Amino acid sequence: MKKNNITPDIQADINKYQAKAESGDPTAQYELGRIYCEKLKDFRKANKLFRSSAKQGSIDAKNCLACCYMTGRGVKTNYDKGINIINKVIHQNNARTLLLLGDAYSDGCGVDKDLSKAYKLYKQAAKQGQYKALYRLGRCYERGEGVGVNTRKAVALYKKGAEQGDVFAQWKMGGCYKFGIGVKQNDKKYFYWTKLAAEQGWRLAQFELASCYHAGRGVAVNYKKAIEWMTKAAEQGFVKAQMLLGNSYETGYLVEKDLKQAHKWHKLAAENGDAEAQYLLSRDYHSGFGVKKNKNKWMELLNKAAANGSENAKKLLETLETLKQNSIT
Repeated sequence: MKKNNITPDIQADINKYQAKAESGDPTAQYELGRIYCEKLKDFRKANKLFRSSAKQGSIDAKNCLACCYMTGRGVKTNYDKGINIINKVIHQNNARTLLLLGDAYSDGCGVDKDLSKAYKLYKQAAKQGQYKALYRLGRCYERGEGVGVNTRKAVALYKKGAEQGDVFAQWKMGGCYKFGIGVKQNDKKYFYWTKLAAEQGWRLAQFELASCYHAGRGVAVNYKKAIEWMTKAAEQGFVKAQMLLGNSYETGYLVEKDLKQAHKWHKLAAENGDAEAQYLLSRDYHSGFGVKKNKNKWMELLNKAAANGSENAKKLLETLETLKQNSIT
C-alpha cells in the first residue's frame, strides 16, 4: 500500500509497533500484522509478520496464519496447511482456533463437511467469549445446521453479536428487520443495523444502505448518499452495484451522464463474470459508448455473454444470424 494512502491514525498504529516488530517481538509482529491485514489489506506483508510471530509461539499469529492459508490472503490457498496449523494448536482450546475449525467443518474446507461438529465448535467458541462465533451459531439455529431450527434463538444470537460489533451480525440484524424474520418488521431498525455494517466496510451492507437512501426506507430519501454508498460497494467488487452504477452513468440517472464512467463500471462487472454486463460491454464496443469502436471486441463479448446466459445477447446473436441468412438468400 502506498504511504499516501495510509491515514494519520493508521500510521500512528504502525509506529506504535514497528520498532518492536523489527527487533523480533512476537506480540508486536502479530499486532502489526493485524493492521496490515485488517486496515490496509496488505495481506502479503501481514502474512510475513504472522509467520515470524507464529515461529516464536504466538497462538494468535498461528490462527491468523491458518486463516491466511484457508482464505488465500497473502499466500496461495492451501486448506491442508491451514488445517495442519489448526490441529497443532487446537489442544490449547483457544476460542479463535475453535472458530476457524468450525468454519472448516461448516464449509468442508480441508476436512469433510460436518455441520454438527461446526455447531459444537461455534458453541464452544461463543462460551469462551469469541463474539464472532455468535453470528455463526445464530446461522446454525436459523438454518437448522447441526441443531434444530430456532429462529428466535438465532435472532437473539445475531443481536448479541451485533451489539458487540460483529459486522456480519449487524448486517444480518438489518436483514431480520427488513423482512421481519424473528422480529417485527421495522425499517428504521433495518436502516440502523445496515448502516453500522456498511460503515465497517461490508460491501453487501453498503449496497443495502444505498437502497435505503434511494427508496427512503428507514431514512429520508437522499440520492447523493445513495450514489455514494453504491460507489463504495462497487469499488469493493460487488457486481450488482457495478452494474447499477454503470447504468446510472449511461442514462444520467442520479448522476451526470458520463459514458466513460458507464463503460468503466460495465467493464469491471463484466470482468467479474456478470453475463448482462458482458452484453452491455459488447454494446459499448459496438456503438463507441465511452470507448473506441471495436467490432472484434463486440463479437467476442457478445458470444461470451450469450454463453454465460445473457438472454439479450442470445436474442441479438439470433437476429444477426437471421440477417446473415437472409442476405445470403
